[in-house]
Amino acid sequence: MVIRNEMIHETRVIPLDGRPHVGKGIVTYMGDPRGHWEGNTLVVETTNLKPQPGVGGGLFTDAAVLTGAFHPDIADRPQLRSHGERS
Repeated sequence: MVIRNEMIHETRVIPLDGRPHVGKGIVTYMGDPRGHWEGNTLVVETTNLKPQPGVGGGLFTDAAVLTGAFHPDIADRPQLRSHGERS
């Protein structure tokens, strides 16, 4: 799945084929996402985030995991709800 953000034109590629996350030595601005379907909801788990200000203004560590869920709440406009664990 590919998600393109309008702001600063970021493109996020989310593998859905069950492959594992890349090694901890590879960190990126948008992290390393992996997605899977739970019914009608796309769940995306992101690891390997750069140590920078993150959700809620805190800093991510190498143990951070950010999980988001895309729900088809509005026709043609999926809504993102997310939660994260900071370490």
